Parts: sequence; C-alpha cells; structure tokens
Amino acid sequence: MARRSDHTKDELKDLILSASRKIIEKEGFQNLSARNIAKNIKYTPGTLYNFFKNLDGLILQINAETLDLLYEELLKVTSNIKNKKQVINNICKCYIDFSYKHFNFWSMLYEHHFPRPEGEKLPKWYQDKIDRIFNLIEEALLPFTKNNKKESEHLSKVLWASLHGICILSLTRKLNTVSAGSMPALTDSFAKIFTNGIKSKQ
Repeated sequence: MARRSDHTKDELKDLILSASRKIIEKEGFQNLSARNIAKNIKYTPGTLYNFFKNLDGLILQINAETLDLLYEELLKVTSNIKNKKQVINNICKCYIDFSYKHFNFWSMLYEHHFPRPEGEKLPKWYQDKIDRIFNLIEEALLPFTKNNKKESEHLSKVLWASLHGICILSLTRKLNTVSAGSMPALTDSFAKIFTNGIKSKQ
C-alpha cells in the first residue's frame, strides 16, 4: 500500500483520474468505486475523498473532460467548411462516431444522474461546457434559420435528441430489427432530411 508522501498532491490526483478512466473504459462506469480505484493506485479508498467530495464529484470531472473532447472533435470537423449542409452532416457523423469510439464515457454522460436537491443546478463551469457544444451547433444552424437565434437554439436541441436516439438504437443493435440500413447511410439521410425540413419551413 502506497503512502501519501510517495506522490505529490497533483500526482496523486492524476493517478486517481487516470485509474478511473481505465476502469470506465474497460469495465464501464457502473464498476467505478472508491475501492476499485484504490486497488488500482495502491492507496486506501479514503484517499479519493481528499480530492473529491464523493464519487459523483469524480464522475463530474471525467464527464467534463468528455465534453471537452467532444467539443474539440466537433470544432475540428466544422471549422473552415463553407458548405452549410456539409457542416451539419459533419456534426451528425462526428457525434455518431464519438459515441462509438468513446462508448463508456459517452454513456456515462447520460446514464449517471447526479443527486442534488430539487431546483439545484449543475456547477456553472460544467454547464458552460455543455452550452459551448450547443452554441457551436446553433451557429451551424443559423444559415438555415435566416439568423433566427431562438429558432436555431431550439433546433440544436432537436438535432441532438434525434442523433442521440440514432446512437442508442444503433449501439443496442435495435436498428437491425427494422432493417434501417447502415449507420453511415442512415446518418446521411437524417442530415439531409433535417436541413431540407428547416428550409421548407422558411
């Protein structure tokens, strides 16, 4: 069993986060526990609580990193693209690909519920990361809504909810039961129908 003095405070926090990521990636977040983390870093379970109030605080930190990674991926596939329909198509493909490549982390974003009193919001720093992603999508939708920000904001949520549904159905292999076709083809069709639908409303 390692001692606290074997690592600096920053090194120990990095050890906890690194071990947590490995557990989530290999076993899923359902198997993340203070005992499991402690076993991996060879410290006592109580060590975790020197850095995080509870396991929810640790998960919030890792979820924030996942949101940062998703934002970076979306930014990469939407920057310097002049074709407005291609931008939406890239957003759709990127989100689907992300759910496959980082399935356990992506799942934890939506499946883990943070217990908090009714009316209490998520920390602002965390909410800002969520908002940053939706702001990127809203910007991409502005050309389709004649720069109507309120409409773009609403449609960004519709786009996300639809993509999330496709991801869930695909990852659980439910699409096969209705012969929906390949994921790339389905994603392309959705992006086209979505943008054409917005245009027809104008």
